[in-house]
Amino acid sequence: MKKQLLLFVMMLSFRQVDAQETLLLQRILESGRCIESVKADLHQSRNKNGEVNERNGVFYYSATDKFAALLDDGQFMIINGDHANMDIGVFHEKVRMRQGPIRSLSRVFLYAFQGRCAELAENNNFNLDIKTTKKFHVVTMTTKKKLLIGFGLRQVVLKFGLNDLLVKEISITDYRRTTNTFTLLRPQYNVSFDPSVFDI
Repeated sequence: MKKQLLLFVMMLSFRQVDAQETLLLQRILESGRCIESVKADLHQSRNKNGEVNERNGVFYYSATDKFAALLDDGQFMIINGDHANMDIGVFHEKVRMRQGPIRSLSRVFLYAFQGRCAELAENNNFNLDIKTTKKFHVVTMTTKKKLLIGFGLRQVVLKFGLNDLLVKEISITDYRRTTNTFTLLRPQYNVSFDPSVFDI
């Protein structure tokens, strides 16, 4: 808790958020702590240079740092602690994660479900912007930092429910201007499911 409060203070010192927005981030964090598991239908879209590809699947999340996105076309992304198995986008490998693109990607999903927006922004040197629409609280994190190799997170957009303050959509844009959006449909919270979905 002390670490989270310190992060909020640091965000304020950079003008990232005002007092009301800080309170919202704290409420999102507290809501995320109440979720032990999630199962949802998944819609994923990929926009690369204006060409959009869409597909469906199922998404599973466990608060023990695990998630699995299993798509109908056979592609998948599975994170289990420090281990990853991915066949999606530019990733086609089974690895033990250290620092790098796969670790950064996995943290976006885990931190989003855990409501750790301020920590995600701080770890990635993101500028933080928060808006409320008719349907969502939208947290946008953006960096202008240039990476020579062209990889990395340029922007992350998280959409949280107005009432339950739980993540409903995760959108990630890389330095090649490719945007992947993962939308949770009909999510079920704190439900049981076969843990083998996280097998690496």
